[in-house]
Amino acid sequence: MARGATYRTNFWIKLAVPAALTALALSSCGPCGKKPEGGKPTAAPEPPPGPLAVTTSKTAYPRYDVVEVRVDVNARALGDVAGDDLRGVITRDGNAVTTVGKIKELRWRKREDGSFVARWPIPWNPPLGKYRAEVVADTRAGPTEAAADFTIVGRKPKRPAKPLCVVTLESDGKWGRLRVASPGENRDWRALVDWADFMGADAFFSLVGITKGMYGPTMEKPWYQYNLDFTPKLADECHARGIKFGGWLGAFLPYGKTQVPLPYKFSRNLVEGEFWYTLHISLNDERRFRQVVELARKLQNDPRYDYVGLDYVRTGFGGYELVDEFIADLALDVPADWSQRSLEGKMWWLVGKLRGRDERMIELWQWWRGRKVALTVKRIKEEAGITKPLFTFTLGWEMGHQHGQDILMLNDAGVDYGMVMLYDATKDEFDYLIKRWPEYLEQGQVNAIPGISVDCYLLQNKWNPGVNQPYEMFDRYVAAVNGFYGRGDVEGLFWHDFERALYSRRGEEFTCMDYAVVGAAAFTRLRERHRTMPLKIRINRVVGGPRVDVSLENVSKKVLRDVDVFLARTGGIKPYHASRAMVASLAPGEKTKLTLAAGSWDVERRHIIAACAVWGTRPDERAFDVAVATLYRLPKKKPPPAEEAAAAQEEPAETAAPPEGLPTEGPPREEPPPFPG
Repeated sequence: MARGATYRTNFWIKLAVPAALTALALSSCGPCGKKPEGGKPTAAPEPPPGPLAVTTSKTAYPRYDVVEVRVDVNARALGDVAGDDLRGVITRDGNAVTTVGKIKELRWRKREDGSFVARWPIPWNPPLGKYRAEVVADTRAGPTEAAADFTIVGRKPKRPAKPLCVVTLESDGKWGRLRVASPGENRDWRALVDWADFMGADAFFSLVGITKGMYGPTMEKPWYQYNLDFTPKLADECHARGIKFGGWLGAFLPYGKTQVPLPYKFSRNLVEGEFWYTLHISLNDERRFRQVVELARKLQNDPRYDYVGLDYVRTGFGGYELVDEFIADLALDVPADWSQRSLEGKMWWLVGKLRGRDERMIELWQWWRGRKVALTVKRIKEEAGITKPLFTFTLGWEMGHQHGQDILMLNDAGVDYGMVMLYDATKDEFDYLIKRWPEYLEQGQVNAIPGISVDCYLLQNKWNPGVNQPYEMFDRYVAAVNGFYGRGDVEGLFWHDFERALYSRRGEEFTCMDYAVVGAAAFTRLRERHRTMPLKIRINRVVGGPRVDVSLENVSKKVLRDVDVFLARTGGIKPYHASRAMVASLAPGEKTKLTLAAGSWDVERRHIIAACAVWGTRPDERAFDVAVATLYRLPKKKPPPAEEAAAAQEEPAETAAPPEGLPTEGPPREEPPPFPG
């Protein structure tokens, strides 16, 4: 666990007296002039009698907050005291705590009323509990000490009784006009729900609120009307199948590659030496904020939506228009002419620090943007009156910090499910980011729902070319299921999404079924880990044209009856009567083995093989496993007669074995299964 760093020392001896600091107003504005905490400013308590009084603005602080420490000096008792005469640290169990930006000492600003105030950002993922602000004043009477206690608290999320398996649709397509491939009988938009049902999904999350320039949005009607009309029908169909439904909206980023022609306050970024307006809308744009709140309130009040979600609640690249708020909120040192500089002049100063690799400023900027995002989400939830489970999408890089998001801050702001996007990554990049998350989180801190996106371009494994893109997707899911937390099991998974799997990112070689069975197999592994899956299914071997050896084990305490086991119609695989078998009953602890066969019209294709078992209608009453084979082992034939041996040596038979070194069968299926080659 990455915690706020601590060091054990007699800190009063080792602390250096800070240099004189430039006075800076401590007033800070959140969105549209609101206080950063999202409520009324907390009045400083009356200092208790005594020569030196230390207080904090609150007794308890969530992880997105800034601790404000106030010192009041009794001049009659101690004489005049300047900021240089004060030394202060935050301690926990007697140890001084180093926070973000490697800040060890409190930095003081003098107010007009004569008090001194310091602002201390809470570390990333700190240990929760009691902390102390300790201050020493060097006065004419000698060193005088005082302290104040406070606590850092975290919102305890309500963990779901069973893991939440989610499929998504991020699209502005007119699905009512399309003919859609399906694993069932429907060939219209209802096929989307057929897929969710087939995969064993607990919930279906769909994009509801989308602003896009090509659809001619206005400030009165910023949202694409087709999505607003279509998603309620999708919700009704999901509910008819026993599947929960959630809708999300793209909050501060209009979709598309061009800036939407509306009078928003857009975010600022430095590009080729100039500050341009980006596609992202600034988090301080009150008009956009009101639009988001209004739509979120409609989803909250509509009984067809079981979950409400937000995406693109971040600054995007840049966000430098927030520089004044950033500096004031953390009371940072700035050049003496700061108040005379224009906004662009201030942005130049900040960008110079960030792109000059000032590690302290980089971390402070990342942390503060995470705070800003958390406060924005908190305000949206409060003003929209959201009581349904709230989910937000969080980028997976550096635990979201690189893009100004922190899943713990969002949890404390009221987010119930953090949808962690483990995609847009090559194999090496994925291996790096999946190692970082268990160093940061453990079970019980948040409800994390990691997800992988269908993407034939990035789901490639240069270290094992024999593994195809769908199977690489499965491999990444297994890594997330087995090791996303440092300790414990993730609360769910999401599979992203049908637009990509059916049309845009599946690749010519693969079908939607190839990616769907991978998601279903990932859901199965997650349920096995949570011990809510009664049946364990494994593909042990794939040979022939193909012939698939499957094992089943009842790991529950109940008898499973009428278990339908079959091979899915994945790309290039043609099931027939031998591709299906029925197991009448399977007693607790009982194991059985089956051999299923199918046809293939392309033996050199990188096939996904999927074995499925269904024994009921609920999402957790179906189990899947997948394997991959790139060249099937052809069946052996009897040796030729002696008179034909010479001819056979000159002209190899069509059924000759494949060249040595090529993979000939699927892998042995133990966790996680490697693939030969």
